[in-house]
Amino acid sequence: MKKAISCLLSLGLITGCAQQVQEQPEEQEELPAVDEPQQPVEPNEENEQENNSQPETENNDELSQLISYKIHDIEYSPSQAYALDDPKGLDMKIQVPKIVMIQNDEINAFNDKMDQLYDEGIQSLSYSDEVDEFGAKTLLSCLSIDSQAFLEDDILSIVIYQGAMNWQAGLPPIEMTSYNYSLTENKFVTNEELFKILGLSIDEMEKELSVVLTDNYKKIEDGYLPEYGQISEYNPEYTDFIYYEITDDSTIYLNDGLHFVIKGYSGKNQTNFDVQITY
Repeated sequence: MKKAISCLLSLGLITGCAQQVQEQPEEQEELPAVDEPQQPVEPNEENEQENNSQPETENNDELSQLISYKIHDIEYSPSQAYALDDPKGLDMKIQVPKIVMIQNDEINAFNDKMDQLYDEGIQSLSYSDEVDEFGAKTLLSCLSIDSQAFLEDDILSIVIYQGAMNWQAGLPPIEMTSYNYSLTENKFVTNEELFKILGLSIDEMEKELSVVLTDNYKKIEDGYLPEYGQISEYNPEYTDFIYYEITDDSTIYLNDGLHFVIKGYSGKNQTNFDVQITY
């Protein structure tokens, strides 16, 4: 099996958010204080839309026919722009995917689940009663939701990002959930089934992934993977072998190879480490 292994990527506070059971860090990142806000954010006249356009990085005609997005842009006060406009933080919107062009019970159940998630996001929006100097209400809390879809080897991979923002507590950890749908078998597949479809051995991939984690783990500054231990500037020579077991609960998706999302910490903040292995 031919493999090229990429570097270990830290996906801490990235655009988007995901998974339903959140593992909270000991301390969330505090939002910085500033004397003057940046330029006002102009709210959209229509902040809810549904379309099937794809981001530029996902320019795929077949994919655009399979997926549409239900989107609600989250409005907030211009005085919050210095924190919420940060591209390293959350993309303040509620965006869920819907699978179109395919009709069966599994697809209908998935789309219903996405509708429920969208409604949870809308219901989570909380604003202050008072207006600020811009005449706008402060966004107090929300469940920000983002999503991406990829099409590779007749596998439709969908990744959901979630983060429950609280303005007083700070920016949240991002949780990620993945779904893999086989267009050939016309069903959602487990991770074990995914590996069989791709002709890959879970045992061999576990060995490769474990080597990648072991080789890269010591390069993560003050990084922490709960199952494996901690490395920091006080322990730079950490070389213990890390074994990673692939299960059906593992977050895996396809995008120019296999991506494995592994929870960990950077300092005291929860972080997702994304390991890409091309086969």
